[in-house]
Amino acid sequence: MAQFPMRILLVLLSVFCVTHLSWAQPEASKATELGITLGASSFLGELGGSADVGRALVQDIDLAATRPAAGIFFRWNPNNRLGWRFNAYYTQVFGDDALGGATDPAQPGYARVYRNLSFRSNIAELSTNLEINLLPYVVGSERFRFTPYLTFGVGGAYFDPRALYQGEWIRLQPLGTEGQALPQYPEKEKYSLVTAVFPVGAGIKFNFNDSWAMTFEVSHRFTTTDYIDDVSGTYANPTFFFEEYDAATANLVSALADRSSGEFPGRTAPGEQRGDPSDFDGYTFIGLFSLSYALKTRGNTQYYCPKFF
Repeated sequence: MAQFPMRILLVLLSVFCVTHLSWAQPEASKATELGITLGASSFLGELGGSADVGRALVQDIDLAATRPAAGIFFRWNPNNRLGWRFNAYYTQVFGDDALGGATDPAQPGYARVYRNLSFRSNIAELSTNLEINLLPYVVGSERFRFTPYLTFGVGGAYFDPRALYQGEWIRLQPLGTEGQALPQYPEKEKYSLVTAVFPVGAGIKFNFNDSWAMTFEVSHRFTTTDYIDDVSGTYANPTFFFEEYDAATANLVSALADRSSGEFPGRTAPGEQRGDPSDFDGYTFIGLFSLSYALKTRGNTQYYCPKFF
């Protein structure tokens, strides 16, 4: 048998490589992505919420208290069923008892309105999420271009609650509005401004060409603090503020610790319930729209052409 010419072999191999790549490239995984996120957040804690006594998760969301949210992320796609995402988010959460809407003292939610506390806090979050694709999904693919997904993760967040008083936003944590750090309350310590967060959510992914994809996600953040809104325990005795602080500071702390009208003084007496320490605060990203760009990769190694071509 005549020896097969090497020149012809190389030509045939070249044709095979090009043809195979033209078929395989739409399915080749762009393993990493960079993206930006825009959306809105809503606080879930003691302050604000629905007119009823606090309810679970989205049932207690008050749309009037939603605030913009933004972030950036990096996603690694090890296969068509998993994604691993690293996020940096920034948002502001807000709560106001006056938004409860219960104006009748006989209504369960009136105690919240009478308490009359409010706050806002900027939140900076770093987190990482595992995404579980419910359908096969390949970034840049025409065949596997859409999937719903579930996500959960872990991270940390910095917060700093403030209240509006006489036209100025006052930091609340240093003041100890519930008597934190006073010698009369040795069991009450200043709370940390850093908390762990545990994101849980769901969304959809969609490729609209071989480089760009978009996602829409709703996710909740469980935390390990009840002080994002500076409210958790019981009312402190205002007399102690004047015993430990100068007059100006004592007046400021007293005014921010109890902002009720005084119509029912027993409700805000020392030792009475100011918050609910049995439930930690949380916040929800009620709509995160993300746009991501697939970083250029060579696809799956089995589709590479030999280097001599």
